Amino acid sequence: MPLEITANGSDAATVTVTIFDATGAALSGAMVALSSSRPDEDVIVPSSTATTLAGTATFHVTSISPGVSTISATAVANHLVLADVATLTFVPAFSVLAGQTGGAGWGDGVGAAAHFAGIGGIGLDPLHHILFVTEANVNDVRRVDPTTREVTTVTGVHDTLESPQSFDGFRATGRLARPFGIAMYGSYLYVADNVGLRFAK
Repeated sequence: MPLEITANGSDAATVTVTIFDATGAALSGAMVALSSSRPDEDVIVPSSTATTLAGTATFHVTSISPGVSTISATAVANHLVLADVATLTFVPAFSVLAGQTGGAGWGDGVGAAAHFAGIGGIGLDPLHHILFVTEANVNDVRRVDPTTREVTTVTGVHDTLESPQSFDGFRATGRLARPFGIAMYGSYLYVADNVGLRFAK
């Protein structure tokens, strides 16, 4: 049974319960039910089952909600809750929002159709739930919509010059030189222009 399970609804922890009789022999045919301290978040399959000839009952537990679950087993015949419990930690599931692993390049697009080169920093517009990304290798700022996964260029230009220039301008007419840090304050984006040695707004 893994200590940590990805909370993606498909990765499962296997929980095995073993029942012995008073003499210490494996007890077969005993109905065992499993329950979680987070019944609304976790799925247990099967919810109950009979022990095998080896006295074991096997369950699989999945979840889509990160958190810690305490798993308890109950012997159905006499409603006896077994003393041993299992503790499962479900960790957040991560997925690629945009771009491709190992697919460095440049291009606007949706999801895997977009390409990035040398991501320097990430800023968040908390009001509109939009991400902004600086690309130091191509001297621009990209906009990423987490809902639609669409990537568009906000300012700067796809420029791989060894000595990029930095100067003011509106959106596509402005130039950045190896931008790294980025943050949003109010309704403005602030970008640390590394080679240009300035903050751009």
